[in-house]
Amino acid sequence: MPRVSIVSIIIPIFNREEFLPDAIDSVLEQDAGLDRVQIVLVDDGSVDGSAAICDRYASEYPETVVTVHQENQGVAAAFNTGLSHVTGEVVGFLGSDDTLSENTVSEVIDFYEAHWEQCDLAAIKIEMFGSRGGPHWNNRKRFARTAVIDVTTSWNQPQVHGGGTFIKTLMFHELGHSFDPALFITEDATLNTQIIMKKLAYGVLSSPTYYNRRYDEGGASQVSSSHFRREFYDQIVKFAYQRILDDARRLHGEVPLYVQAVVCYDIAFRFRGSTEILDEIEREAYRERLAHLLRQVSVLAIMSTSAHIEQRFNMLDLREERRLGERIRLRNGLATLEGVRVYSFDPAKSARHRPPRCELYSVRLDEDSVELVGALFAVRLRDEMSFAIRNGRELHELELEAPFRTPRPTLHDAYTTGHVFRIRVPYAPGDTLHVVVCGAGRGRKDGEHALALRLGRASGLAGSSKVEGFRRDGDDVLHQIGATGLRRRRLHSALGAARTEAGFIRRMHRAGLPSRLVTLRLRALAARRRKKYQQIWLMADHKLDAGDNAEALFRHLCAHPELGIYPVLALSARASGHRELAALGEVVEPDSTRFLQRFFQADVFLNSAADEYMINPLAGDRFYVQDLIPPISVFLQHGVTKDDQSDWLNWPRKGFDMVVTSAEREQRSFIDGDYGYLPEQIPLVGMPRLDRLESAPERLLVLAPTWRKNLVGALDETEGRNELGDAFENSEYRRRWQAIIEHPRLDAALQQHGYRGVFAIHPSHAAEASCFRGTDRMSISEPPHDYRALFRSGSILATDYSSVAFDFAYLRKPVVYFQPDREEFYAGHLYSEGYYSYDDDGFGPVATDVESFVTAVVERLQTQGELEQVYRDRIDTFFAFEGGGNSQRLCEAVVEAQRRKGLRD
Repeated sequence: MPRVSIVSIIIPIFNREEFLPDAIDSVLEQDAGLDRVQIVLVDDGSVDGSAAICDRYASEYPETVVTVHQENQGVAAAFNTGLSHVTGEVVGFLGSDDTLSENTVSEVIDFYEAHWEQCDLAAIKIEMFGSRGGPHWNNRKRFARTAVIDVTTSWNQPQVHGGGTFIKTLMFHELGHSFDPALFITEDATLNTQIIMKKLAYGVLSSPTYYNRRYDEGGASQVSSSHFRREFYDQIVKFAYQRILDDARRLHGEVPLYVQAVVCYDIAFRFRGSTEILDEIEREAYRERLAHLLRQVSVLAIMSTSAHIEQRFNMLDLREERRLGERIRLRNGLATLEGVRVYSFDPAKSARHRPPRCELYSVRLDEDSVELVGALFAVRLRDEMSFAIRNGRELHELELEAPFRTPRPTLHDAYTTGHVFRIRVPYAPGDTLHVVVCGAGRGRKDGEHALALRLGRASGLAGSSKVEGFRRDGDDVLHQIGATGLRRRRLHSALGAARTEAGFIRRMHRAGLPSRLVTLRLRALAARRRKKYQQIWLMADHKLDAGDNAEALFRHLCAHPELGIYPVLALSARASGHRELAALGEVVEPDSTRFLQRFFQADVFLNSAADEYMINPLAGDRFYVQDLIPPISVFLQHGVTKDDQSDWLNWPRKGFDMVVTSAEREQRSFIDGDYGYLPEQIPLVGMPRLDRLESAPERLLVLAPTWRKNLVGALDETEGRNELGDAFENSEYRRRWQAIIEHPRLDAALQQHGYRGVFAIHPSHAAEASCFRGTDRMSISEPPHDYRALFRSGSILATDYSSVAFDFAYLRKPVVYFQPDREEFYAGHLYSEGYYSYDDDGFGPVATDVESFVTAVVERLQTQGELEQVYRDRIDTFFAFEGGGNSQRLCEAVVEAQRRKGLRD
């Protein structure tokens, strides 16, 4: 008789009607068959259609599905309710928005048949989908083969998730284990650890998969929103972490390393999380709770987490009563605490972290000096330690600034990395520079150690960790020496220049790089030799369409050959308007051989989009030709920047030499924010596309919402388009806008006042345009849209957060904003709220529900699109320029940038 005849699956449910059928179906479709499965559905007080879904399945599958309804008590209580109804020998737990692979139950049965006596819990790997995809970070290498893990030796492999975990039912029915109702999260990690501690082992299955739906912060996940609840900062600490530490001592007389690893795994996430909900008194009490926990775990357990090194140091510092610097032993660049290596400035001495490094963002040569801009990714262990540039016997101490991207307030940030420096030092031909740390213990030059150099995208040096960096700069050559040095050498002949280039290519060969990279470099060199025009500016809006700032600038340059600039536009031959633009000047197919030739010949590369596939058409191959690509990179912008996009558009990440701005407040946001640009890199010139705007209203209402990061599908970089998003059809975003499109009051008002409407979804949602239904009065426009035509003929614009509102307002036309999800939108997007307030600065009223939004639109239909004075005043105040001239100002600003870099007289 088999040990496991049935596997029970408990699904706790609270308002998950959208995804619940998928979860249930994934269990019903198990290849083990319905006679080997029991499903227990626990409706925890849902107020949507979830309860009816549960009842329907129980009616259709009475031998397999059990449904229980209860008042809302939380997920732990729902699990406990489900446990009282299970009949299987093994019980698993499935989220109501997650699914199981079809072989899960059969593989679990087979595992327990083979390993029943060895462990009480078995786990399967987790694959994420939704807002994020790919293997869960805690899978690690545990699931390479089916096995029983002995946690006394493999202690740093914690099984903390309930999803994908299968436990012997007797652990609940006979030994009395249960989920703690006081825990709204971490109830699974607590229970798992209590069970694993009994035999100090658990099982892993290599084949089946638990599919875990991920939400952006601000979404529906309990975990993603947990830091908004005060219980997260006290009850979870007390009833989860401290409990398993105490249980371990009672059972084993000490806390096994495995239990320490479980505690450190969760605490590490807390050290990088926000504590904004707490005041300072509450925050200090929270720190002390975690410090008390950390004093019960070892240095080894803390250092073995996968957290960033600065987070681990902050954990150690709190553990050591904020006196870590005093207690660390530092000798010859190696730091130890309680005999455990915690940090090493010497790459030859491993200490469980990436080697300290200096990232060079910019290297600008003069006759006898160099200006360096970079960031130090190294932990300053003690106050007396310093960082400097060594040039022979000379030592130039670095004055460190805050990181480009200021981290959000966290629990404890005594140790940070990424500090920026800007310095000019003497640097003549024959000199070799090193970035060094001083005071790292007794030994070489008073504890001096050189940091590894990494080459940023704006450094202009070709190379990588496999090939030492190289750049020819006029008669000078910069050559990386080993991992840490940068030597300057003077060329005295064309033969010397050829030899240095040949030497770099030989190093590429010796490094075993693919031959295509050598071929790419040779093609780049050949293209530069064949360059005919003195100034070539390559520009692009998008691979498949134009109509943005690059097209506007292209038209301007084609119309003004006296500027001495040869413009080239990258645009697919399939794009509408290609033939017209090709008649004006040179248009090349993106990613084609001709495009690459012009790319290597270009003096300036200008993009309206900041996506990596647009600004870096060579992807990773770029590293080996970085000294041969256009020396000036300009971000033309896709619209006015109103939000804080510093996490995405910062200088180290994008490497722009210039970012175009159209308003003084926009310009100040880049200069004063965490972007890392100098004031001269942020010219106030106005977007070129604004020069081409025209207004000829045709009683047209334009609905143009922006995109949602968590709803777009995968990006096809070849086409520059996103695939259909799985969650889009049933999203609130689609439902709200469809309700507006079909709203009876809006339709009646359009008819009464002789208007028609058009719904123009954001191009990132081009694949989802078919999810919307038009009406007799409201048509659905599929991307790519002719935005210039929409702005010209539109009378009223309705949007949510899209920057198209600025173009429309520039024409002094009315705007209405629909923002029912502002907090969720900013929590789940690429950026956060910035200087621009919709309530105080917006160019129209802001509505937060469908009815008030429709009312605001109808009111403007009634006034035939009249712009109210309060909004006209805001528009007049916001923009720096009107009446044209933006393209010419931009050209002048680019020429000035070239002069600053010594590229023009």
